[in-house]
Parts: sequence; C-alpha cells; structure tokens
Amino acid sequence: DAGASVDDVDWASKTPHYIDGEDIAAAQVYKAGSRTLFLGWIPQNATGDNWGGHLSLPREITSLSDGTLSVKLATDVGLALRGTELWPGSSAASITGQNSGWTVSGTTASFSGTAFATAAVPASTTSTDMRFTVNMATATDRAGLLIAESQAGPYGIEVTLDKQNGLLRLRSDRTGSGGWQEYATTPVRSGDLSGDVPVRVITEGDMVELFVGDRYSLAARVPFDLDGGNIRLLTTGDATFTNVAAFELNR
Repeated sequence: DAGASVDDVDWASKTPHYIDGEDIAAAQVYKAGSRTLFLGWIPQNATGDNWGGHLSLPREITSLSDGTLSVKLATDVGLALRGTELWPGSSAASITGQNSGWTVSGTTASFSGTAFATAAVPASTTSTDMRFTVNMATATDRAGLLIAESQAGPYGIEVTLDKQNGLLRLRSDRTGSGGWQEYATTPVRSGDLSGDVPVRVITEGDMVELFVGDRYSLAARVPFDLDGGNIRLLTTGDATFTNVAAFELNR
C-alpha cells in the first residue's frame, strides 16, 4: 500500500500470488546485471522434511504491468542446457496415438474426444529437455505429459496444465484409478492456459522442472528415477500439441 509501512499493511486482505511450488525451498533472490533471478533447493526426497538436495535451475523474474510477477527459465541457462535434438532429429519414428481419436502429422498431434488419452513420443526421459505447445479446448480438463509410465508407480508421473482448476501439477496416480500423490502445484491466473501455451519440461534423475509460457515454473522431486522412462503426450479432451521435440541436456 502506498505510503504504508510493512507493519501497517493488512496482509490478510491481499490476494496471494505464487512464483513456484513447494519444492523450491529456501529460495534466494539476487541480481545478475539488469535481471532479477531466484533459485532454491529441490529437496532430497519427494515426501518428508529432509534438508538439502539439489539447486533448481535459476528463474528470471519480471514485473508485469499489473504489479504481479512472471517467471521463466533464465534465457542464457536455457540456451546452454539444450543439447542434441533426440527427436525428431533424423529419426523416422513418429508420435503414436495409443487411443482412437489421434491425428498425427510430423511434430503435431491432435486428439478429438472426451476420454483420457495418450500418444507415445519416440524419446525417453534420460536427462531430457522436452518442448511442445499445447492448445486445449474449453471443456478439456488437463493436458501435458505422462512420463515413465512403464516403471514409475506403474502409472507414471503426470506433468500437466490443469485448465479447469487453474493449476500446474506434478503428480502420480498410485492406483490407476485416481489415487493421486501430489508432488507440487502452483496456481495460474485466469485465462493463462487458454490458446497456444508453450511448455518446456526438463527431467534429470528423479527431478522435474516445468516452465510454461514464460510466465510460470514448477519443480519437484519425485520418488522414482525417471532415467530411461517413456514419454507420452496426455490429454483428457480435445487438444492439439504442436512443435513437439525432445533434446538431450548439455552437462
């Protein structure tokens, strides 16, 4: 509030906003030239309170015209991380719909229907940098990736944009019928998951970092080593995935 000291502000009356999820611990903000960056610990374990872990990738924070903040992977770090294109590259393999209703052409895959549906991408999550743009229909609940379906859970890890609840989610289904284990979530502003939404997902070992539209990020430790896991596009209704590609991480 203009002119008010920090002790005089009625913080309980304010609308909360979020920079990331609960798996960015003890985050620190610092200046890098003209940029404001922050990073924190990704905890040692997917659950529990053990201290330490690995440092997250640095996020760049910018102020929007309404005073809220946007978050993106620091541009120079994002460029340095992206290595050899694993798919499509020179591969002749194609995205394969695992349900009827998929239409695939090159790096574009569209699903038409109302059921949970997946499509296999010919790449794995061994230190992988995944890129795509997704456009969900108004009634579609969520869309994103299902990774390590074969070994994790065994129902895999969902990395999704939950349009109906206005959330980014990292979670797994322990039972195959909605026995959800949540690893991290962060709210998004109304309308920010509409239209074409660029998505980047980086995996290494048992860590996942999600970056959406240069506006949001979400990191989590999961209880499974994801190396060698398969990658599926996931949707629960009409959705189109474009510009799908997978890269290895430079180290």
